[in-house]
Amino acid sequence: MAKRRAAIGLRYVTRFRCTGPDCPESCCSVGWNILVDEGHYRRMRRALGEPAFSAGVRRNDGEGRGRDRFGLMVLDERGACGFLDGGGLCSLQARFGADLLCDTCALYPRQPARIGDRRELSMALSCPEAARLALLPADATDLVELPEGLFPDDRPPVRTLPARAADSTAEVFDEVRGTALELLGRRDYPLASRLCFTLALGADVQALFAAADVDAAALRRAVARFEDEAVLEALHQGVQRAVTDDQLAAHFCIELLAARLSRRSAPSLVRVALAALAPCAAEGGRAIAVTPGPGGSPTTLTVSRAAVVAAHRARRAALPAALAERLELSLENYARVHWFDGWFLDAPSLSAYAQLLLLRVAVLRFLVLGQPAVEVASRLLESGEAAAAQGAFDAAVVECAFVLSRAIEHQELLMADLMKTMEEADLTSLHDGLSLVRF
Repeated sequence: MAKRRAAIGLRYVTRFRCTGPDCPESCCSVGWNILVDEGHYRRMRRALGEPAFSAGVRRNDGEGRGRDRFGLMVLDERGACGFLDGGGLCSLQARFGADLLCDTCALYPRQPARIGDRRELSMALSCPEAARLALLPADATDLVELPEGLFPDDRPPVRTLPARAADSTAEVFDEVRGTALELLGRRDYPLASRLCFTLALGADVQALFAAADVDAAALRRAVARFEDEAVLEALHQGVQRAVTDDQLAAHFCIELLAARLSRRSAPSLVRVALAALAPCAAEGGRAIAVTPGPGGSPTTLTVSRAAVVAAHRARRAALPAALAERLELSLENYARVHWFDGWFLDAPSLSAYAQLLLLRVAVLRFLVLGQPAVEVASRLLESGEAAAAQGAFDAAVVECAFVLSRAIEHQELLMADLMKTMEEADLTSLHDGLSLVRF
């Protein structure tokens, strides 16, 4: 990984600008809990006065209340923030400026972090514009030094690795994460091989990293193995020869989507998921309860693993080569964002973290290929309209990515359950990973 700099991030964060009312699904109107820190809670109360303040902000009386989770924005029956104006903009910001906004609103989708004295900035792909910028350009996930002023110094970091740990934990953290980013960037290998490189990396260094006192020298030796071209080539050949289990991959794709759809779900998630799953309906399969948000009607869809496998194979076979290349680039960028901003330190194990990415990639590919826009893009490509085809296909990729991000990354309990499930099922072998990346 590049030497430490004052502030670093992936290139796409330097290009971000909020699209405001042009956003296809505004973060202010999708029913999320918008947490208000105590300082801005009190400042809003002084600025707004009664009854405007109580109509728009309330105390957080739930579990986990603290200085950074002191209040909540009041949402209307559609799940929209009460301070949205008729044009889809924030009336608080318009009246009082950005300084009055709570940290949640002022930062999103930015995720500032500190590792010792180094600052880092990433973005949540649950934001459609962040997802577009992160996934589509070939250079989107290059590691760069951030321009002066881009890092939001006036707001607290979302995550911090304390300076006192910088000489130990941060050092080995950089070694592992940097190696994973480099492996994922090796475009001389297919994406399936690169993803399996990261799984093998996780398996090799897991025991070392799990120790109470990390042996930095031993960890560097383990990591250095992945600089050996012979090692990578052997892993790649193993990927090429492997016989994989599509039923296993289909099972976990179905279970992840079922777990999320059973909870109150945004219309976009229901639409995207059902587009991919509905053609896989089969008697005697897995019953998936779909619980839509306000205005939607609950339903149940029964799908089978065999039907999911058959549909997915047919969709992959029908995808034109040019669109398959676009998808591989987007999934590569998706994986690099995951390793840069996901902080595997928060996972129960490094192996579980690496395997969770492979599951997310498999689900994202399954969702994208199940969208009607992909068929439209394929027809446009056949008729010689390459630019229009790419535009339609890219739009499907971005929508599926931000919908999937909203479905799982904003659900802390679901994410924890997923990693725990992978640990309990011991889904850490290269064969298990291959079944996901080759799906």
